[in-house]
Amino acid sequence: MLLFHMAAFRFQVRHGGQYFNGVANGADAVEAGQNFAELLKANKIKPQTESVYRSDRLYITYEEINIGERNENPSEEDPARV
Repeated sequence: MLLFHMAAFRFQVRHGGQYFNGVANGADAVEAGQNFAELLKANKIKPQTESVYRSDRLYITYEEINIGERNENPSEEDPARV
């Protein structure tokens, strides 16, 4: 019997003066990243204005999170979950 571990990853992307924040699931970070890209393409994660980082660079960060983990920063909107 094969068991697949699904993990949740929180992604933050900054580019061109925009900030995207969301959560995608996958067997690993690569699969979750591909799922996050599909969410972006489907316009399910809405951009926010970002003025702190250089707009001519691309910044991508991600971290594995617990599925039930809550957003501890009340100034941020809840990330989209898939």
